Amino acid sequence: MAASKITAKIFRRKYLSYDSMSTPLRRCLTMFDLTVLGISNMISSGIYVLSGVVAKEKAGPAVILSYLFAGLAMFLSCICYAEFGARVPKAGSAFTFTYLTLGEICAFVVGWDAILERMLSAAASAKGWSTMMDGMFNNAVENYTIDNIGTIDVTGFSHYIDLVAFGVTILGIVFISVGVKILTNANIAITVVNVISLIIVIVVGFMAGSVRNWTVNSPGGFLPFGVHGIFAGTASLFYTFVGFESVTNAAEEASDPVRQIPKAILIALLFTGLMYVGASMSLTLMIPYNLIDLGSPFPSALRYIGYQWAVYVVSIGAVVGISTSIVLDQYGLARNVYAMSSDGLLFSVFAWVHPKARTPIIASLTFGIIVAILAMLLKYSTLIEFLSIGTLISFTTVSACVLVTRYLDPEGSSDISKRPLSETSTILDSGYGVTTAIQHVQPELKKYYQKFPFLVRHSGAHIIYIVIVLIVFFTMMGMFATDINYHNRGYCYFVLVFCTIGLLCSVFILQMYEQRNRPPSFTVPFVPYIPVASIVANTTLLTQLPGLAWLRYFLWLILGLAIYFVYGVRHSLLNEEDSEEKVMKTTYSSTDLTEKTLCEEKDSGSESPASVRRFD
Repeated sequence: MAASKITAKIFRRKYLSYDSMSTPLRRCLTMFDLTVLGISNMISSGIYVLSGVVAKEKAGPAVILSYLFAGLAMFLSCICYAEFGARVPKAGSAFTFTYLTLGEICAFVVGWDAILERMLSAAASAKGWSTMMDGMFNNAVENYTIDNIGTIDVTGFSHYIDLVAFGVTILGIVFISVGVKILTNANIAITVVNVISLIIVIVVGFMAGSVRNWTVNSPGGFLPFGVHGIFAGTASLFYTFVGFESVTNAAEEASDPVRQIPKAILIALLFTGLMYVGASMSLTLMIPYNLIDLGSPFPSALRYIGYQWAVYVVSIGAVVGISTSIVLDQYGLARNVYAMSSDGLLFSVFAWVHPKARTPIIASLTFGIIVAILAMLLKYSTLIEFLSIGTLISFTTVSACVLVTRYLDPEGSSDISKRPLSETSTILDSGYGVTTAIQHVQPELKKYYQKFPFLVRHSGAHIIYIVIVLIVFFTMMGMFATDINYHNRGYCYFVLVFCTIGLLCSVFILQMYEQRNRPPSFTVPFVPYIPVASIVANTTLLTQLPGLAWLRYFLWLILGLAIYFVYGVRHSLLNEEDSEEKVMKTTYSSTDLTEKTLCEEKDSGSESPASVRRFD
């Protein structure tokens, strides 16, 4: 009995009520603001620093393919985010989506991962900014610090205390505390400078570069690290696209999130993907991959071909671009912490919003200082490897959430008042209003499959969850077998064929069931294929990350779960909604509101307004 109560408590789901669109944050961002927010947060250290690291150490000139594969995997995840961003325009991104779909403990893990992701992303950007700036002055700061303070000889740590990275992170805290509109206006101007400088560098590389640097001048040719190097590079470069999450994190500050967020996400991703591919081609055309300077890849490549004036152009673009990323990563971090604290899962002090600036200032200050310390002490490569795990797990979970909502949540009813009160509760729909949602219901088999007794006999809901787990399992098993038994080709092929058959069977099982919930706004097309492809792509990339990164992640996860079971589970706002009387009161209120509005529309003959739009 006690175990069942605990299970019910940690897997309880959140429902958004009629007033869920109300927020202490200021709704002032346009679609253009959101698109630029996504672009500026993606075009940062990921292109100016990480492209050189991946090209030199993991993929060679095939870094171009790594960017393409990373962009494709991210596109699949972006579509899933876009649907949830339109349906649930609240701060918190993947955390909020998972809370509504899979339950509290799953949401906490995803939210905890998102905090890790944003902290490390901001720290990596600060580290990249410091490296870039110091490189422009012949490493004067690094040399001064080593001479006067000394070095650090610990695995995973920077070899010196990076005070520049610490300082620029502190400046970022100041910027995100002044208010989102001021931040956005400055961001637009900076992004324009960043994009123009990058376009100039791409053009110069195409004009002055040589294809010989992909073949003759490149040790090992175009694929010096083989196919494995491409996927290893893809796993690292995946981080460069995560900036699109800043769009969904800004949902509570968007003026029309339902229409703006899906478009802003997809436009930002497409534009950034084209810039990444063009820039990586330009870099590897200008200089052989083995000669790239890891600290400043583009300036070193431009010096190599004798374009000194372009060095200053790319340096300006890099400095302003990475500066923006530092600020926006901390912006997203503060919103993630704010969302979890508002739900009672983290300490409530982090949910405090400054009455004038209307920003979560305590969350910004506290976690900003942690970011500054990480940037000051850890190596860039350590930050990137650690970062990718949390990101990929969050994206995999959101893709699974799309499958769950499509097969286990109900269709909208044309007459809500006829639903049994015990089955209904309120949830925000894409029209900002009230609709009804049944607790996860049994998925309905398609008519053809209903004649098979063994299918009808088993719980469809359990089958859906089992299938999602099997998809992840078969993917990881296949990729691990490929890595471990690379030289035992017979065994490797057998495992890959077995896993492929398992994946196809899993998708076939999903196809046996009717899809229930299709929101009237943006919808992921080709379900279940796109969400399954996203899960497979993200899981494949997870298998490419080193074991040490996994160890660090599990330590972070243990810390988070300790906080959840000691504090979060007892202070969750859902504790206040557990009584049946309160749930029924909410249900009566929402049903009465809908009935009243529908009657008024019938009398006036007008179209249903957005405030009572339902899933049909």
